[in-house]
Amino acid sequence: MADESVRKDEAAQKIAQLVGPEGMPVRPSDEAYPHVTTDDWGDVLVADYESVQTALDEGAVIRDPDSGFLKTSAAP
Repeated sequence: MADESVRKDEAAQKIAQLVGPEGMPVRPSDEAYPHVTTDDWGDVLVADYESVQTALDEGAVIRDPDSGFLKTSAAP
């Protein structure tokens, strides 16, 4: 169980690193599990639903209310 918790935390941190303060649209997909990556052009985050939800729950990222993009919560 501890390994799963570590994996979720790592996924949340990777999501935050990829989207950054500028934000990025997200394409959740169960097919992405357990990977967190971007599309071929680096424009869209591709991650499994659980990883995205964990990142949101932990506060690693927020969903921008205007664009719907995910971005780091440290951004103003």
